[in-house]
Amino acid sequence: PGSLVDSLFLIASPPSMLMRFIPRLLGINLQSPCAAGRYFSSTASLDLTQYDAAQLAMMEEKCILVDFDDAVVGEGTKKEVHLIDGVCMLPAGPPHRAFSVFLFDEQWRLLVQKRAPNKILFPEHWANTCCSHPLADGATFLGAPICGEADGHHGVIRAARRKLRQELGIATEAVPEESF
Repeated sequence: PGSLVDSLFLIASPPSMLMRFIPRLLGINLQSPCAAGRYFSSTASLDLTQYDAAQLAMMEEKCILVDFDDAVVGEGTKKEVHLIDGVCMLPAGPPHRAFSVFLFDEQWRLLVQKRAPNKILFPEHWANTCCSHPLADGATFLGAPICGEADGHHGVIRAARRKLRQELGIATEAVPEESF
């Protein structure tokens, strides 16, 4: 009651599980380039000087590197974890924590988005409601320090709420932690 959303689904699991589950769920052939002619998340051959300062700053966010059992093994910038010649989530790129939010209304309609053409990762792709990365403790997001997003599933929920506010303007209070 009083919440903007009826239900949120958050997918946050070890990369080994995501590598098997997400492509099947979305019907993605990981061996083929996307319709726009670029592989899913490769930034290896992009000229990053063509992007604005905000997009470039987000590529420097410190992501949480993990092993295939989700144990934290270090940090890497978003640029580093997506600098891949080929397809995302194959052995060429370091596994890192990420999440996807699926926002449904009370009639079970899913809110999807088409990513902007000026995005560095996945431009003009239709996507779920919101997806991103929990950030390492001590990282900053738009100048604000990040703390607690490395704390397992609770940290992923904190990150999801942060990104819902930033990307969609959804107030944190409108998506209580227990709705995930």
